[in-house]
Amino acid sequence: VASIKLTAPGIDSSTSDLLPGGRFRATNRTVLWLARVAYSVQDEQILGGPAWIRTDGYDIDAKIDSPQPMTPEQLAPLLRSLLADRFGLDIHRETRQLPAYSLTVEKSGSKLKEHTGSSEPVMSNSMSTGKMTLTAAKISMSGLAGFLGRQLARPVIDRTGIAGDFDLTL
Repeated sequence: VASIKLTAPGIDSSTSDLLPGGRFRATNRTVLWLARVAYSVQDEQILGGPAWIRTDGYDIDAKIDSPQPMTPEQLAPLLRSLLADRFGLDIHRETRQLPAYSLTVEKSGSKLKEHTGSSEPVMSNSMSTGKMTLTAAKISMSGLAGFLGRQLARPVIDRTGIAGDFDLTL
């Protein structure tokens, strides 16, 4: 179940949250952003489409049939379905070589705080006046690499070798 509405004029910031009860809420997110998350690609990898997919923001409130918080892995197919059903998105893939970043561990070792609670994964990010904040509970390194790749507009490959889930604020 999903509600999608054009963002009201004058809203400059954007947010997206994975919430308890299987909910995803986004404010002022473009179709380009949704496609990036849905297909794990960068802006430069998305070609074509009308100009409004890069400029018009949408507010989305979606829910899956689960009492647990939605995970990033559950979000991608939900967004693919929304893009096809509500925006008429049709895609095809082709192979190209692009530069990428590598997520590694410093020589001194990891300083990440391991998740010890029993809570479900929760991730929230917001951007305001050019500053982005990510708060995550129970995030894996591959999940972090995917998020960083979307923000850096370039693939980020997890080469940490670190297993498990972590709590962090960036």
